[in-house]
Amino acid sequence: MGYLRVIVEMAGIDGRISDKEDYMINLFAKILKLSEKEIRESKSLDYNQVTLPTSSKDKEQLITDLIMLMLIDNDISESEYLFCKDVASRLSISGVFVDNKINEIISNAHLLLNGAYDQKKLQLSFTKILMNSISKTMKKS
Repeated sequence: MGYLRVIVEMAGIDGRISDKEDYMINLFAKILKLSEKEIRESKSLDYNQVTLPTSSKDKEQLITDLIMLMLIDNDISESEYLFCKDVASRLSISGVFVDNKINEIISNAHLLLNGAYDQKKLQLSFTKILMNSISKTMKKS
């Protein structure tokens, strides 16, 4: 249930859960074979208390799922991106892995979820996020 709680946290990190994000949450819950009761319980868990995956495969899958959710509305908010990077850090996964996985998913966006992803919009959005990140890093120096 902790896995789904992290997914739900990502969906609401920008202040609202869109219909597409809600659809993805329900899809993940179905894949995890969670009952309605388990879904409700996972949503009420304290995010900071959830147990994160420990196997490399499950860690990478969680990051991939977070990215898929982050991209579903064809825009990447900075809060979503930073949350994904934070979870990756908690899982001992590098930020470079996250950026490469985002690029990989965007490159295959036209194949995913029956065209729900707009590759061009996502590329522009991700470029903007990366440029903001680089700019902030340079200002700190």
